[in-house]
Amino acid sequence: MSEIRVAFFLDHVAWLGGVNYYRNLFSAIQSVPEVMICPVVITGLTSDISKFEDNVEVIRTSILERYTISWWISKFLIKIFPRRDYLLYLFLRKHRINLISHNCLLWKECKIPSIGWIPDFQHLHLPEFFDKSECEARDHQFMDIISRCKSVILSSQDALNDLNRFYTNKNTSTHILRFVSTPHDTIDTLPNQAELYARYNIDRPWFYLPNQFWAHKNHIAVIDALRLLKEQGDDFLVIATGSTNDSRNEGYYASLMQKVNDYGLNESFRSLGVIPYSDVVALMKYSIAVINPSLFEGWSTSVEESKSLGKMVVLSDIPVHREQKPNRGYYFNPHNPNELANNMKAIMEAFSKEKEFSQYTKAKKQYVLNRKSFAKQFEKICYDVLNK
Repeated sequence: MSEIRVAFFLDHVAWLGGVNYYRNLFSAIQSVPEVMICPVVITGLTSDISKFEDNVEVIRTSILERYTISWWISKFLIKIFPRRDYLLYLFLRKHRINLISHNCLLWKECKIPSIGWIPDFQHLHLPEFFDKSECEARDHQFMDIISRCKSVILSSQDALNDLNRFYTNKNTSTHILRFVSTPHDTIDTLPNQAELYARYNIDRPWFYLPNQFWAHKNHIAVIDALRLLKEQGDDFLVIATGSTNDSRNEGYYASLMQKVNDYGLNESFRSLGVIPYSDVVALMKYSIAVINPSLFEGWSTSVEESKSLGKMVVLSDIPVHREQKPNRGYYFNPHNPNELANNMKAIMEAFSKEKEFSQYTKAKKQYVLNRKSFAKQFEKICYDVLNK
């Protein structure tokens, strides 16, 4: 079995979920020596991809740098030969690229086939969080992926069901690639519990909510649950991290924090914003449990991280969370904060450091197997597409 050089086109990756996704995939591939995949990141001359450069081969090209001569030539050729980027194709041939993954920059019949990636179809389930033009743009993007790629990767069976339900997909194969999070890669550099307490001024045990502050992430359910717990005389702490910017709803974060203030929960709900990933893992590892109240997910990173660390996780009862099925999962109706509050109380009462250590040790062994399976599944997809 010969090595496959797989190109990934990355350029100023700003979406934290995307950063973690590619980190997880590259780490998994490199952790299994027998997997014959060589990831190659293709990017522009000035792109900041420092998050990936230590882990994979990086090739920079002016073809992807706006307004350079090569970029203009590429655009000119595409106008003459619609949807045929021959300059990029020749560049990839020169660098012995066999396959493009998670992108569709070339054409379907090209000798260098492409595997597209569609993380989820949130706009079809929660259209109220998108304007009409954004829904149309997403539909156009997904139809373009289906029409130009030889195959499409979905992160869950739930997403594949949506693809088959909402889009014509006669000539494009599909594959499910359920990613596995790799928080153990940072274990040796984690701050200890005392350092966390000092760094973030933490004064008691906490539940951890590592979701970005976007409307569909449903932070309000957690805030309402804390209000109910406070009324019952229970003083719980939730620490939240993640970007506070939601381009679709710029006032969302401010409105959430106003509710925190109105409910008198300033000491119960702490928002730390974006923090180093090693601190994210540490906050998760030393927490009572992780919470994911999201109304919709493609394949939840925080749930996968919880599984890899053996953590208890309180998660919304949505189809993809059921598909992820963490061993220590507690489900609740995402529209019923009382159910969430009851789960938090039950978890707090059952918590013990000895059990957490035992579960962590057990999960770490399973994590090694899961990461290997993730890498092998991606390898199989690549070979299937090349041999089709």
